[in-house]
Amino acid sequence: MTPALLALAVAAAASQTPASGSILTLDEALARARAHPRVAQSEAAVSQAQARSREVFAGFLPAASATASYERATSNVVAQEVTAVDARGNPVTLRPSDATTPSYGAALNVQVPIWDFGRTL
Repeated sequence: MTPALLALAVAAAASQTPASGSILTLDEALARARAHPRVAQSEAAVSQAQARSREVFAGFLPAASATASYERATSNVVAQEVTAVDARGNPVTLRPSDATTPSYGAALNVQVPIWDFGRTL
């Protein structure tokens, strides 16, 4: 039994006036104390504090992310038909094509905290 619950039981027993000679027993006082809304509020505050302590621990865990990409593009060097001259002086006509090639990409990033100069603490 926690000291707060015992104090609440004693306070509940003291505030109740016995009806026509009946005596409030310890079990009845404890039952009334457990049914009090402040007990539920205190228990919720304790569970919330425990959750926050687990949340803080997350700063010490590794973090990972992954990305993937896909692109299909033309390998055109010109947007429209162009006539150029090669190294020998011969005319060369460059034409755009409709041919496409796929391009794939992937990345995986993992960060492990080794030392952060006590910032996480």
